Amino acid sequence: MQLKVAFLLSLVIMLFVVSVAQIGSLFYFEDKDFNSQVERQLVSSVQIKGERINDYFLERMADVEFVAETNEVNELLSVRAGYGEVVEDNMRLKLESISGQIKIFINKYPDMTLEELRDDADFRKIVSQNMGKRSRTLLVNSDSGIVVLDYLDGNVGKSFSEVSAGGNSYVKDIGVKSGDGASLGIGYIIYEDEFRIIDKRSVFLERFKEMGGYEDLVLIDSEGFVVYSSGIEMGRGLEFASNLQSDSGKIYSLVKNEKASVIYGPYMRESVDGFDMVLAFATLTQNNDVAILFSEMDFLNDIVMEKGDIGNSGKSYLINSEGVLISSLDGEGEMVKTIFNANGEKCFAKKNSALDFSEIISHTYGANGDEVIGTYAYIDKSNWCLISEVGSKEVFDLPKKGKIKLDVYFIILFNLALFGLGFYFNKKIGGRKGK
Repeated sequence: MQLKVAFLLSLVIMLFVVSVAQIGSLFYFEDKDFNSQVERQLVSSVQIKGERINDYFLERMADVEFVAETNEVNELLSVRAGYGEVVEDNMRLKLESISGQIKIFINKYPDMTLEELRDDADFRKIVSQNMGKRSRTLLVNSDSGIVVLDYLDGNVGKSFSEVSAGGNSYVKDIGVKSGDGASLGIGYIIYEDEFRIIDKRSVFLERFKEMGGYEDLVLIDSEGFVVYSSGIEMGRGLEFASNLQSDSGKIYSLVKNEKASVIYGPYMRESVDGFDMVLAFATLTQNNDVAILFSEMDFLNDIVMEKGDIGNSGKSYLINSEGVLISSLDGEGEMVKTIFNANGEKCFAKKNSALDFSEIISHTYGANGDEVIGTYAYIDKSNWCLISEVGSKEVFDLPKKGKIKLDVYFIILFNLALFGLGFYFNKKIGGRKGK
């Protein structure tokens, strides 16, 4: 009898030890398997997205190079460009845009006096915009006609008619007042020698822009004048590209210096309805002019933000070499923060090609400062890095939890079956001894 009890007790202990070892090893190996699965999913995600972004850039660059070589562009740029009434029409559209921005600013800060508005850097940036070397917008007291804000500080306090002598000018009453009761107006002064436009329109280029989903197609002549714009009417004839303070001037200079196709941006480009985040794809034409296609960031953001199979906390985003966020992050918008982490640092240090993906970096810090597992891809066309990461705390996913529970049940049933068999054979052996 004692032998039977000892046998059963040893069997129970042995089965308990085996069960604990089995369940422990199950969790250990499942953890390792899950981690490697997450890593594979991250690498797969960044690879697919990197390839799509790379293809997107190649398609856009091919488009702008095709446009630059068409007869339509060469014929347009051969037309004599000059000053036209459309410049003033478009300038009034620009004043509408600036007026809207000023209203928003004043509604937000209704108590700011004229002096405080003049000293505010953000307000100055809205009001004082250069279109050429001398052509510009400025703030005027719409009751007295006195200049309130001008990039030429010496003009403040002078009459608008005196300051605008020699140029074409106009003042629009905004319909708002400063905190100290001054009525605000926005005006422009433009000089004809700073503008050249082409009034002729190209049906082919308009259709190409629409079919390609571009926001605008711009042509800059060899002297730096923005002579053609097919998308934003107010942009046509209003920029002097050789003014390096403007984005078109920076693009113009970049293409001229590189003597090659370039990607510029993203940056906020003004339109009649406000501002759009855009990328510019630019190249030289046969006659050393510059052609630019502008594309909104929406399509690129859609690629980057696709969730895929990288967990609930998984995210992907683009940063430039300075760590500035390029793409949307959790719907926060673009260019909203600077991100420094090991993924970005290693990506720019190694500068892999867009199709060569690096090792997983575990236990680093992600875009929101939380601990993550991540990987990256270098996009050489734009000198950006694509980062994909998932939170380190997300150790289990639902399929894994279900699988582990099922495996544990099988282990318990298996051990119960062994215990039953042991008990049965023990009873058999004991019965034979009794006989």
